[in-house]
Amino acid sequence: MNPFITIQNYPVYVGPGLLDSVGKLVSPRGKVFVITSRALTKFGVSVATSFNPSAEIVTIEEGEANKTLATANAIVTQLLDRGAKRDSMAVVVGGGMLGDTGGFAASIFLRGIDLVHVPTTLLAQVDSSIGGKVAVNHALG
Repeated sequence: MNPFITIQNYPVYVGPGLLDSVGKLVSPRGKVFVITSRALTKFGVSVATSFNPSAEIVTIEEGEANKTLATANAIVTQLLDRGAKRDSMAVVVGGGMLGDTGGFAASIFLRGIDLVHVPTTLLAQVDSSIGGKVAVNHALG
């Protein structure tokens, strides 16, 4: 067996004022859902506004204790309740916990929807938002 796996390249943008420009840098195929925390809502609003007035904000609680299947399921439930479809895009605004949990939810929603990371911490900028690996924790390990 010789599987052929392609790795897709993607752009990385670094610079001041990008929160207000995210909508100009990516091309969503459908409705946009900005996933962020309550503490980062003002940044989420900036990103959502950069797309169009119909972009919606999904908020979750911050903290490593909330990087769980239950939180990912809560995100998926909000996406379903708000009419997300296979062509929708998730834009995660936050640090590593949000990137992992929001990215995991995007990967399991309808077999995966487009995902954009807007990392707000240095660690998320150099680690969790690069490479596409997303995961949540389990109580047993």
